[in-house]
Amino acid sequence: MAAEAILEDCLASAARTVVLDIWVQPGRDTDRISEMLSRQSGSVVEVLCRVPSTIAVERYRSRNRGAPHLPADQETLARIRKSVEVLAPLGVGMLVEIDTATPVDARVLLALLPS
Repeated sequence: MAAEAILEDCLASAARTVVLDIWVQPGRDTDRISEMLSRQSGSVVEVLCRVPSTIAVERYRSRNRGAPHLPADQETLARIRKSVEVLAPLGVGMLVEIDTATPVDARVLLALLPS
């Protein structure tokens, strides 16, 4: 929570566009993060990345981890699988949904965003 307070301060004081890459676990984080983003004075564009659970789990398993992050355990992998099933937009700002099962062309993504 302390990190989120710092993040909110940074967002509020930013003079230019900010790109925030954040994992919002459905149910656990949804309301808290939605409220934080709603308090921002600028416009918010949510890019919701969708991917099949098999790919999400494999990507998580294959990441190199260092302290304090632990190796993937079955509980975490089950949470990822469940999250893929119930992932929904935050409901804050414009929404762009993309499929990240394969690489995303940044130029295509940028063309979807407001200028």
